[in-house]
Amino acid sequence: MGDPEVLVVDTATVELERVGEHGANQRSPAASPEEKPTSAHMIGGKAGHIFRRLWHVILFLTVPPVLYLYLPDIAEGLGLGDHGWPKLVSIMALVAIASELIRLKFGLLVFGMREYERHQLCANFWGPFGVFVVLLLAPTNRSPEQSHLADWDGLTFAQRGFIGLPIIWTLGLIDPFIGELKECKISLIPRSIAGYVGAVVVWLIAYFWLSTPWWLIIIMPPVAVLAEYPSLHVIDDNGMMLLVPVLLAKFLGPFWHGTLPTGLSGT
Repeated sequence: MGDPEVLVVDTATVELERVGEHGANQRSPAASPEEKPTSAHMIGGKAGHIFRRLWHVILFLTVPPVLYLYLPDIAEGLGLGDHGWPKLVSIMALVAIASELIRLKFGLLVFGMREYERHQLCANFWGPFGVFVVLLLAPTNRSPEQSHLADWDGLTFAQRGFIGLPIIWTLGLIDPFIGELKECKISLIPRSIAGYVGAVVVWLIAYFWLSTPWWLIIIMPPVAVLAEYPSLHVIDDNGMMLLVPVLLAKFLGPFWHGTLPTGLSGT
């Protein structure tokens, strides 16, 4: 009578081990960003990971200044008429949306993309799209009676980008910095603190170079770092680190003038 009992126990043990192995090895490709290693499921492996990082930093550090400098000239050259630069930004945003929908339709992936991006909006969509939103919504350093969408004629580079550029540069530098700390198994709190310090440096540079309001150094860095962490299936952290700060800047826009010391508000 003892043998059947031993056989039952052995069968149950084998079944538990089989289920345990299945569960341990099971990973959804759409798992949250906090669950995925930075280089997990990367097209191109380690080389793809390095390319993705370099592409991110170069794109968001170099292209936005060019846009703030030359958007009106490009729009004029294309014959877009009055308020040409906002029209051009809107066109680029619509092209980005259409291109991403086509990519999703066919499940296309390219070198440096992650497998889970095959069937969801990818980082390479949310980054540029977020930049277009920042260009359209970020306040410019001009008199309060003028729309920020008005022509940029007469505005300096610093006046055009005094809010938008540090928002974008924070994404360009701090997002991959935090990602690499995560890749090195640095825990959440230390890497968040490191990201916050890095973001403060970015906004300090903006304060001295672009006359960005000093008090945004207190507000924007923690907002940007916190925006990086929600595990949302639809919105990538590239989008969150741009959309959340620019919407906050939009709400704070009425305080650029009048209620603050004018010498510290960039006026």
